[in-house]
Amino acid sequence: PVDILVNNAGMIHTGWARDLTGDQHRQMMDVNFLGPMYGTLKAMRYMKDRGGHIVTVCSMTSFLPLPGYSSYGATKHALRAFINTVAIEERASRVAFTLVHPPGVRTEMLEQEKRDPSAVAAFAEKSVGPEVIAETIVRSFKKRPLFGRPAEIVFPALGGRFQRWVGAQAVLMRLAMPFVLASGRRALRKG
Repeated sequence: PVDILVNNAGMIHTGWARDLTGDQHRQMMDVNFLGPMYGTLKAMRYMKDRGGHIVTVCSMTSFLPLPGYSSYGATKHALRAFINTVAIEERASRVAFTLVHPPGVRTEMLEQEKRDPSAVAAFAEKSVGPEVIAETIVRSFKKRPLFGRPAEIVFPALGGRFQRWVGAQAVLMRLAMPFVLASGRRALRKG
């Protein structure tokens, strides 16, 4: 039996969309979207009758179109849409869904992003350690989301909600982006 699934797949190729190869775009889609999708579908077969909880680590880029993150953001948008839709489809089942949207997490992936000048926007906000995400995931098991709607956890709680709102407003994103990029450059210079 499977009671809990944590989808925590992620890989990145930063850079302008036009500069990445087709294989790089496809690799991100395979790992960041198709992997969690297939894992979710398989786990739901086991959870359908007994119930369970599927937690998917997504990204703040599922809300925010950031320069240098075109395909990465697209994979996370797709993943968020998939989990939201499946939660609606499965609302009569006993399967609960949670989406976790962290900012940059201090891992080797973030170190890789630091080396790419096109990825500066990711550093406009403070990164968190992987233990913060792990603790959040464990806490999410204790709070069952409403069936038919996944719980969505954003970081930081207040700032993340604001970012979600701004990310949904294309005009605001265009106006805010110069400030976001400047903030990211300052953070990288400070180290």
